Amino acid sequence: GHFFKQYDTFAAAHHKAVECLSSSSFKEFVLKCQHSEEAEVSGGADFKTLLIGPVQRVMRYRMLLQSLADNTEPDHPDHAELQSALATINVACDHVNEHVRKTENKEKIMEVAAKLTGLPAGFSMLQEGRTLVKEGVLSKVCRKTNKPFHVVLCNDVLIYGSRY
Repeated sequence: GHFFKQYDTFAAAHHKAVECLSSSSFKEFVLKCQHSEEAEVSGGADFKTLLIGPVQRVMRYRMLLQSLADNTEPDHPDHAELQSALATINVACDHVNEHVRKTENKEKIMEVAAKLTGLPAGFSMLQEGRTLVKEGVLSKVCRKTNKPFHVVLCNDVLIYGSRY
């Protein structure tokens, strides 16, 4: 399992790397690289395609090992080792997916927290175990006119206000 730990950070930061692709200076750099002699190394694949490769690799290992295990007879000498390898890769894949999910949740909460004003002193949106469930506008039904409220729902707290 420890061989796959490096995928955590890479997979969690993958979407940030993809965002960098939209910056004009990075686009210029990529174009320059694509037109150089070294571009042959990539086999013609664009940078975004190359960037997702390591993230997809672990998942492909899982599919390959699952296929091998499914097609290996239980009495085959490699059966036990295949089952062990499959268990290891399943743990690694689950770990990577969970790390990515937590990182994305933290970034969403930070994004929402940056919009909020007037929170009580000492209150922090970033709390261990807090997950963002939903954010949006709800209308409070009143006698004369409905009033819109901005609402942030987390697993442990509900925040609402008249505006961001």
